[in-house]
Amino acid sequence: MSLEFLLATGIGMVTATGVYLMLRGRTFSVVLGLSVLGYAVNVFIFAAGRLWTNSQPILAGDGAVADPLPQALVLTAIVIGFATTGFLIELALRSRHESGTDHVDGHEPAPSAKRDASQPTKDRSAGSTFRNPVGHSSTGRADDSHDLKAWKVIDDAGMRGATQGGAQMSPMHSNFLINMGGATAADLEDLGEEVRKRVFQQSGITLEWEIMRVGERRAQK
Repeated sequence: MSLEFLLATGIGMVTATGVYLMLRGRTFSVVLGLSVLGYAVNVFIFAAGRLWTNSQPILAGDGAVADPLPQALVLTAIVIGFATTGFLIELALRSRHESGTDHVDGHEPAPSAKRDASQPTKDRSAGSTFRNPVGHSSTGRADDSHDLKAWKVIDDAGMRGATQGGAQMSPMHSNFLINMGGATAADLEDLGEEVRKRVFQQSGITLEWEIMRVGERRAQK
């Protein structure tokens, strides 16, 4: 594998990363993407003068001499890039201060009215709590269908609106575990496990957590 191939591959990966960040729609990501893309361009310019070894960019005798122009261009671009990046960061901070958001359009995309009507988008939750029962969702199995949802078996078990401390199964959508205020991790987990227990007793279905739980539970004193 040649050094030229490795260099070209690296330039391509850095360029792709910069383009991806610029398309994120957030000012910080755009600034970071521009900086990364600038580094890729600098390396490309440097490589355009060919890869030389044991050669100086200064005329000294009859030996091989590396092309000094790409190196001079890259050094100039680095200096200008620092100033441009600082200017863009200041613009991004000013925009965030005035608009209250870091979205490039100056406002957050509003959630769809349909989602607002069926899901507790204004409540504090981690989204969908349990996966749809295996065999009734898009798990890739041959016996999959879409005729049974987790919220339906939770409703059948009478757990819509159930509470535990500051935690509650949302009355709007029973597969959303929400924090009504002051709920502890234990409250949320205990309520979720109680829902799983009641669903199994009612329908014989074992719900699987969709929320990823991190850490270990503290032992009670």
